[in-house]
Amino acid sequence: MEVKIAQCFTPNENGIMIGPKEFEISADGIKEIHQYGYNFYDWDVVEHIEEVNGSIYVYVDKVLAIIFNPESLKPDKCKEDLLATMNKHVTARPEVDD
Repeated sequence: MEVKIAQCFTPNENGIMIGPKEFEISADGIKEIHQYGYNFYDWDVVEHIEEVNGSIYVYVDKVLAIIFNPESLKPDKCKEDLLATMNKHVTARPEVDD
């Protein structure tokens, strides 16, 4: 049973989740382009932005994040520009008590 469950939740190697992607960051939001099409995330859906070990996590839901790894953010100016743009468009959202 565990093997079947693991198989159900293992992403395709060259699928939408793991495959190669490009991103376009604009005043309207984030466009994630992959080999099968694209996804667009309006700034309003961004829950929060977090930096962990040099990677930038852009949460577009409570458990789904667009991850920019350190290798994709070279040189450091690129990372600074990305964070400045995101901080300009993403407003802090109040925490919701359960």
